[in-house]
Amino acid sequence: MPARSPFTNFANAILTFSVDSVGSGSDTKGNPLIIKEPLIITALLSEASGGGRKGKGKTGQGLTPLAGSDAFVTAVSGYLVSPLSLPATISPNAKATVQWGRKTGEFTLEPSIANPYIQAMGIDIVNKIQGVIRWKG
Repeated sequence: MPARSPFTNFANAILTFSVDSVGSGSDTKGNPLIIKEPLIITALLSEASGGGRKGKGKTGQGLTPLAGSDAFVTAVSGYLVSPLSLPATISPNAKATVQWGRKTGEFTLEPSIANPYIQAMGIDIVNKIQGVIRWKG
């Protein structure tokens, strides 16, 4: 029986990445085109804590934005629900469309560091995910 995430009933976000397809095509002039296909990942996300109260210090909400900064950014972290691990085609800084509750935005994947204790114990049923969401609208 394949492993199942313990967070299946609590998934609250849908990430849609565009990955290269196996096939290729060409346009009307014969130029090669890279065909992209959607890869849908469900996750349990929450605002990342900034060391103090939940979400404070890492979000742009409630702060006066500086020139050139984005006031509609939220740092998030959580766990993958389906699939249980990210495919090798998804690398750090990859972008995805995210649907989190009733909000939609652009998710940028940040690299995460593997916990050596979890790796040594073989507890790899859950994989963490972290990133930044830039909200649309």
